[in-house]
Amino acid sequence: MNVLITSASRKVGLVRAFQSALARRGGGQVVAVETSPLAPALYLANRYFLVPPSSDPHFIDHIGELCQRESISLIVPTRDEELPVFAAAAARSRLEQHGCRVLVPSPETVRICQDKRAFLEFCRTHQFDTPRTYRPDQCSHAEFPLFVKPRFGKGARGARRIDREADLRDADSDSEHWLIQEFVDCPEYTVDLLADFEGRVISAVPRLRQLVLAGESYVGRTVDEPLLIAASARLATELHLIGHNTIQCFWNGKQVKFIEVNPRFGGAAALGIAAGVDTPALLLRLREGEAIRPQLGEFQSDLIMMRFTDDLFLQAGQLASVTADQVAAATKSSDTRANSTLQAVLFDLDNTLYAEEQFVASGFRVVAQYLAKHQNLDPDPLFEKMMVLLHQQGRGKVFSNLLHDLGLDSEAWLKTLLLVYRSHQPTLSLFPEAQSAISTLKRGGLRLGLVTDGPAFTQRRKIGSLDLERHIDVIVCTAELGDGCAKPSTVPFEVALNLLGVPPAAAVYIGDDISKDFAGPNRLGMKTVQIHSSGLVGIRPANVPDDPIFQPQTKAASLNEALTALGLL
Repeated sequence: MNVLITSASRKVGLVRAFQSALARRGGGQVVAVETSPLAPALYLANRYFLVPPSSDPHFIDHIGELCQRESISLIVPTRDEELPVFAAAAARSRLEQHGCRVLVPSPETVRICQDKRAFLEFCRTHQFDTPRTYRPDQCSHAEFPLFVKPRFGKGARGARRIDREADLRDADSDSEHWLIQEFVDCPEYTVDLLADFEGRVISAVPRLRQLVLAGESYVGRTVDEPLLIAASARLATELHLIGHNTIQCFWNGKQVKFIEVNPRFGGAAALGIAAGVDTPALLLRLREGEAIRPQLGEFQSDLIMMRFTDDLFLQAGQLASVTADQVAAATKSSDTRANSTLQAVLFDLDNTLYAEEQFVASGFRVVAQYLAKHQNLDPDPLFEKMMVLLHQQGRGKVFSNLLHDLGLDSEAWLKTLLLVYRSHQPTLSLFPEAQSAISTLKRGGLRLGLVTDGPAFTQRRKIGSLDLERHIDVIVCTAELGDGCAKPSTVPFEVALNLLGVPPAAAVYIGDDISKDFAGPNRLGMKTVQIHSSGLVGIRPANVPDDPIFQPQTKAASLNEALTALGLL
């Protein structure tokens, strides 16, 4: 039996868990696929391939051909965006023709799990408790703090505590896409639940989330809570879950308040496996038709897991390359768009798709709240002071000057504020015309990419806050490629084009910074367009080398004007 793990990313533990389970059953291989060659889990699998993103119309065709070629028996999707694609009846039928079972529930179950409002309505209908949810017109009577989170999304992106009514304006103005709930101040738990292919619950392992970073549990402890186990099992049965699922909830020892369900393996699933419920091994037994009795409560309680990162070193020539399938897909895509010269649009991020000052202001707000809490101050004047310093002097010494004014002029305080600023979860929004343009280009069948400079940790948080992973086919953070790969290098553009399966002449890069955005794509033969940007206040424009290669081929006053000039709007 061979197992296919899709969107392998950094899920090295999951790859190894299935390899171990297969070895104990007499053999078999784990095949991993990804859109990026920079996914470490690829290189720990027995075999690996690059594939188009799940948004590609030929994605299922690629997966089906791969399953037939590699004799895959079980497909384990691991990314939220691909679950609806695999759940669709046509995709299931196509893959089952190749002898594959996909570990995904029905399309309706996936829809409920991925739409937090639909999940709340489901819970109300079936008498499950959830955090109290408010309509915008009810918030003036609600007790603060409240909690705001996006209706769609993952990894706690955009979710935040709200301490005053003034900070509710974004959610109030877009209640269709935001949920406003009570702030629940009690322990949060994850339940790793396994159900067979008919939806019968086999096991449920609750774990206390003791340290959570960016929505993922990094320190957890298994707990034997029969009431929590029973409530989760009933939820799974009513929701018709199958396979391994990640259920999140609050639990105060008496009442369970469910938050959401992810019908897939979660990042910290290894804790439940180590505690004695080896879900990869159980899934292999289920795939072979074995009936397995329920094992509720049969696991090691009070087992603690502390996750940490590891390093993988490869020569550049060892990175996965684009498959022949991808080249064929690019050919098909170009055939279907014979009337269009362009097949892909790549964007810069900061000040092209959103105003970078939003990120700075968001960070200043968090820093102000941190300082206010530890110095017994009002955060609003601190925030306003930092914004004044930004406009007057630039952001280079904002924190130093603020600390000096407060009599806290110390190296330790400065390092602390920089850490708070750089690691905060920002609250950002796309330029309205950027949001509209992305939707229009996707509907038009174009592939979309993003190439951005800056610390990868920070840029990924921005990307998450803007929910771009749902809409952009390929995202390249240049810092993840290694030294010398930042713009104006051609490397990040070569990587993006390879993953998109598009030749340079059929792609355009749209950016704002003439000092670095256009030299790389110009050297490759891409089209380049500069859109007007006011930039970030307080930051001096970089010196532009006296070389025509740095100049954009076209200039436009706005993104809409740029796309119109390219014949895309």
